[in-house]
Amino acid sequence: MKKKKAILVVEDELMLLGLLKAILEEEGYRVETAKDGEEAVEVFRRCKEDIDLVLSDMGLPKFGGWEVFRKLREIKPDVKVILASGFVDDSVKDDMIKQGARDVIQKPYVTNLILARIREVIDSD
Repeated sequence: MKKKKAILVVEDELMLLGLLKAILEEEGYRVETAKDGEEAVEVFRRCKEDIDLVLSDMGLPKFGGWEVFRKLREIKPDVKVILASGFVDDSVKDDMIKQGARDVIQKPYVTNLILARIREVIDSD
């Protein structure tokens, strides 16, 4: 049997974190969660070989999403990360993608769009 793809979801809004986890599990993914940047780095360090993608909010307590991204890259340089924010300036988005983020998406999440983007990123490479 094929191993389920695993996603680490990093979101400080607990209701949204629970909703994302439920949606992704319904789609057949295994989901790890973290409610702040520090926890995200700890979970990733522990599970790095199993995590296929990280979906992280930008506005997080302890470490912001961009800092989380940089720390995860130190642990695993080819980590696949999608960052999410309520507001993203196009030039900042372009810079983040140039530095290795797979995408920077606009919140609020649109379920079918985020699922399609997650599938594309996981299936790339």
